[in-house]
Amino acid sequence: MSVLAFSGFILVASGLVSRFPSVVEGYYSNGISAQLSHHLAWLSAFTSHSLAEWVIVGALSWTAFLAVRGAWRLWRDASDWKRTLLSALLHAGALAAGLAALFYLIWGLNYSRPPLIERMGWQQWDRIPEADQAWRELEQVTAELIRHSNQAYRESFGSDQWASGRAPVERRRIDQDLEDAYARLAQKLELPVIWGRSKGPAKPLAASLLTSYLGISGVYFPWTGEANFNHMVPNYQLPHTMAHEKAHQRGIAGEDEANFFGFLACLEAQHPYVRYSGLIFAQRQLLNEIYPRNPHLARRLSSQVLPAIRMDIRQGSQFWRQFEGPAAEVSQAVNDSYLRLHGVDEGIRSYTLSTRLILVYLRQNGGSF
Repeated sequence: MSVLAFSGFILVASGLVSRFPSVVEGYYSNGISAQLSHHLAWLSAFTSHSLAEWVIVGALSWTAFLAVRGAWRLWRDASDWKRTLLSALLHAGALAAGLAALFYLIWGLNYSRPPLIERMGWQQWDRIPEADQAWRELEQVTAELIRHSNQAYRESFGSDQWASGRAPVERRRIDQDLEDAYARLAQKLELPVIWGRSKGPAKPLAASLLTSYLGISGVYFPWTGEANFNHMVPNYQLPHTMAHEKAHQRGIAGEDEANFFGFLACLEAQHPYVRYSGLIFAQRQLLNEIYPRNPHLARRLSSQVLPAIRMDIRQGSQFWRQFEGPAAEVSQAVNDSYLRLHGVDEGIRSYTLSTRLILVYLRQNGGSF
């Protein structure tokens, strides 16, 4: 009962605090959550294996144990079913409430932060241009991303030839490159010092085949402070996936914001293949914005992409297509409900909204990446 009472107090307090975004930002996101998440990440960094998977297995095992114990008691004495059922519900409720309370205490309230544009003071660049100007801007930015992507590919492989989707850099180097990039990004954007500190390595999931069927490329696990990634994803997607989850480690809850910071971290990286991953992500986002409204322009811009890059993208689409099915649909529905529950009205569509942040950042940065 004490666990339920404490958890209830944390959940009620979290609900009240979430109504005051400025309080969340000043005292939670840049204080309590930043410290707890950082130290959890530091503690879990001692192993290259994902502790998150062990926690999940442990929670499921405990739930199964309660079910088996309850069934055993009922088999021995069916007349005592009320007390057995109540005991099982209390134990399951205490576990669920405890995990939920820890979630909000450690990280979950970051969903209630003010929007990134407001936090960064970029409101003056968050404008909607006239239609013609908007199209020119989209075309220019997309063309610049394509040029940079082509250049990063050439720097990575030394030619325009397709490299069969292989990566010219090890995961360990990608990880360290991203940690260094986040440190530089913290200084560049004048973010809190703790934001730029290393959070330990992103970790491959042993259950990557399962997460592939669920349509998941990476996941942040706040209870251990770990950034986890699906090691089966196409190589060109991996650096941005890792950078995205590392953004979550730094208190960035919104998926559009995590995509955006992942893109910026890739741009700040030293290795051209890491930059290539972020540039391809942004390039595809903008082309996907253009195509439904102006297919001719989208096709004209796509024709400027190196054939080798188009092969990478085609291979990536084929990879995810093989895992399409009911499991992925259920996973998306659950994720959509989870995001809406935490105030993200766009649900899973929020992943695509980083386009706006990219354009705002480009405007305030003088029009150049």
